Parts: sequence; C-alpha cells; structure tokens
Amino acid sequence: MTRRIQDKLASIVDEIDRAGHANQTRLTVLKKWLEKPERLQRFALSLAVRAVSAAGAADDADPCLLDLARNLLDTWTLDAPAPDRVAAKILLGRLKAFQDDHKRLQWGQVRRIHSTPLLLIEMGLEIFLYAPTNRSEGYRLAVAYCEGYGTDLNGESRARVLELLEIVDAIEIQEQSEPSLAA
Repeated sequence: MTRRIQDKLASIVDEIDRAGHANQTRLTVLKKWLEKPERLQRFALSLAVRAVSAAGAADDADPCLLDLARNLLDTWTLDAPAPDRVAAKILLGRLKAFQDDHKRLQWGQVRRIHSTPLLLIEMGLEIFLYAPTNRSEGYRLAVAYCEGYGTDLNGESRARVLELLEIVDAIEIQEQSEPSLAA
C-alpha cells in the first residue's frame, strides 16, 4: 500500500518534533504529487498567496510591490479563476527587477535576496506562468517556503510544513469536487 502524501508530510513534522530537525530533501515527496500541471499551478499560487499574507513590516519588501501582489493574489482561492496573466507577467518582471542585485564571490555570482516573501511570490508566479509542468521548481518553492537555517527543516519550519499539508488537503478536496473530464 502506498502512503498518501499527507502521511509523508506528517512524518516530516513528526521528525522535527522528535529530532528537532529534518533534512529539507524529505520534501521531495512533493515531486510525484505535483505531476499534474494544474495541481502544480494551484500549489505555486497557494504558496504565493501565503507569502503575500506573511509579508510584514520588518521585511525589506518594497511596499508598492507588495500592494501589487496583494491586488493580484489576495482574493485568489483554489476555486477561483486563475489570476490575470498579463498582470502576473508585469508583476513578475517588477519582482525580478527589484531583486536583481548580484554579488561576486570567488566561485561565481550569487543573487542577493532582500525580501523572502517577494522571492516566494516571484517563484510562485514563475511556475504559474512559465513552468506548469516543472515539478522540480515546485519542490524548490516548497523548500524556500519551509526552510529555516541551513539545509535543515527546524522547529521554525514545522508550521510551514503543516501549511503545506493544509494546501495539499485543500487541493485534493477541490479536485474531488470538480466534475470529471471523462463524464
């Protein structure tokens, strides 16, 4: 019998509770679940919406960009139509331009991230617009959403993994309520 994705995510939470941390690669269980393109898009938009909600005053996010993201995503739900693609493309371009600062290190250049919520919104919109079948990008978004310090999911990440579990449940419930395409 195969374990449901919900059980696998719950086991990550259990490991964090028991050991204080879990390796972020445990989130690769999402890749198989994200095989359906519409599921991946819903997942990415759900995380972008949560990032918009989580952006606080202490974050280095540009308030104008946050307002644009709120206008585009705040009312989006799983049973709503997709956000306006033109507005999403414009916002994505502005998000990328805002964090287009690179630092040269001895082994190459790295991108400086000033605002994690804006990065999460950018990643979610990128999947929605251009990578609806790239499960690896969905995994990377989940890791970026959940990661604490270093390469581990720690106590801080526990609540985020639980949020992933909520999103997975909501998407599966929504899928079950949709009329079958075969009918």
